[in-house]
Amino acid sequence: TVQSISLLAYLAETHNIWGPFLVITPASTLHNWQQEITRFDDKYFQRVKWQYMILDEAQAIKSSSSARWKTLLNFQCRNRLL
Repeated sequence: TVQSISLLAYLAETHNIWGPFLVITPASTLHNWQQEITRFDDKYFQRVKWQYMILDEAQAIKSSSSARWKTLLNFQCRNRLL
């Protein structure tokens, strides 16, 4: 989580990429991110053209045929960090 936040800070400060950024995290680590983001509904997140999608704990996605992975593919983003 700290490494991901550091990457976002680096992109903003060094490359002037301020987002928006999307962080996908399992429920077990959600409390680490919850203080930093505000909740919106899923439709809002899918409309945004994200610069980066960060999949924290990406090993939680078991296969490319899983429902979770298919949902994530619906998001528009230039880059994904697993």
